[in-house]
Amino acid sequence: MHIFRKKARRRRSLLALVTGSFIVASLAVPATAGASTATGVPHDCVNHNTLTEVIVEKYPIFPDPTNPPVGSRLQVGHQVYFKAELRDPAGNWVATSKGYSYVPYRDDKEDVILQYAQETIELADGVIRTSGVYSVTPNNYNEWNYISAEGVSGRYAGMVGARTFQITQLGLSLNAGLYLCAGLQENWNWNPKQPKAEETLADKQSNALAALEAAEPPKDPADSPVPPNDCEVHVGLREVLTEEYGPAPGDGGEWPPGAGSSMHYKSEFRKDDRLVAISKGYSYTPFKDPANDIGLKFVQQTITFRDGTIRTSGVYNLTLSNVYEWHAMWADGVSGRYAGMVGSRMFKVTGQADLDGQIYLCNDLVEHWTWDPPTT
Repeated sequence: MHIFRKKARRRRSLLALVTGSFIVASLAVPATAGASTATGVPHDCVNHNTLTEVIVEKYPIFPDPTNPPVGSRLQVGHQVYFKAELRDPAGNWVATSKGYSYVPYRDDKEDVILQYAQETIELADGVIRTSGVYSVTPNNYNEWNYISAEGVSGRYAGMVGARTFQITQLGLSLNAGLYLCAGLQENWNWNPKQPKAEETLADKQSNALAALEAAEPPKDPADSPVPPNDCEVHVGLREVLTEEYGPAPGDGGEWPPGAGSSMHYKSEFRKDDRLVAISKGYSYTPFKDPANDIGLKFVQQTITFRDGTIRTSGVYNLTLSNVYEWHAMWADGVSGRYAGMVGSRMFKVTGQADLDGQIYLCNDLVEHWTWDPPTT
């Protein structure tokens, strides 16, 4: 399985993809620099959750060299090659990263500047590749972002997961994390076994497709010297859980649920009180280590809009200390307006059964794994 193709397409695999709802499980850690080890968990997982990242080389390419961007207000067409070092809290080297990012879309009205990044991370015991779409603007650049990760060699071969980052000094340094697990199994069939006692909500989705309201009017991306990619951006979404089956087994009433627990759920997405999408999802907890602030979740979710359907999949770390921060996962467009698009789905827990959400998808994003920065 290789989820990175020459042209960024849907991330289908016989192994696990990764998606997100809003609960998380914990991650295990092998004897790798900066990581700790845990036993008695259902999956072989690797976790580095307290890394610092320093950019040691960077080569930007401006779409309009006479008008370079100010801060993080990048123009469509902006590219940058970068090289960074990741270190543990003691300052020990953990990994070297080489990557490339590109800005396919910008909409100042919605405060969205999409970046599409690919990165190769070399650790002492193997290599990881990361890829994803995220939005960084002057108003949110210090928020945590997630992109998908795939182990390609050594200790990490066959693993899937996430790479996280939080800008601390723009263009200079970041906080970072790496989370990967082996043996995660896809489950796109919505097949709950038993309702959670006294917690199953009424079926609000029986005729929900017919109730989906008309799509929002098209947005006008900000002026740019380079035309934007064909993208769909949904911001300001409110997601409400409407049905829940699980978690089970063995969570003991704790939250986030214990390792090995799973849940099926349904939800509705609204914007300005308009019903714009419905979803069905499945989440599973492959690992949990509260002592090290680790709670990994592997989630898969099918989201249906009036004009098409997308699938999201991802691994993320959700604990009591970060529950109200943004989390994200990969997104694939599978039908209608979204067919062939790739991007991300972001979410932030705001209550026991509701979340804030954002969805970004673009067409014709081209992968660029060769690290060949300009010489001038």
